[in-house]
Amino acid sequence: MILGYGRAPRLRKLGHVAVLPVHSRAAEDRYQGSVQGFASSVGSFASILGLILGGVLYEIFNQSPFLTAAVIYVATLISVRLLRLGK
Repeated sequence: MILGYGRAPRLRKLGHVAVLPVHSRAAEDRYQGSVQGFASSVGSFASILGLILGGVLYEIFNQSPFLTAAVIYVATLISVRLLRLGK
């Protein structure tokens, strides 16, 4: 548990850094700080909500979060394969 807690913020920040250029291009110069601040706030809220929802699902269905992650993973793999075939 402690190991997971230490690594999660690093991974979240890595994704945040990858999205920053998209936010800065989407907003006008005078709104860039506001847009990036809002995006950071939404990301933090989503992180909290995801932890709560994952905990609730785990308590109700025991293995549901793991099965949901597996379904999302397989769906992503299939969609990437289909996109590659379409090119």
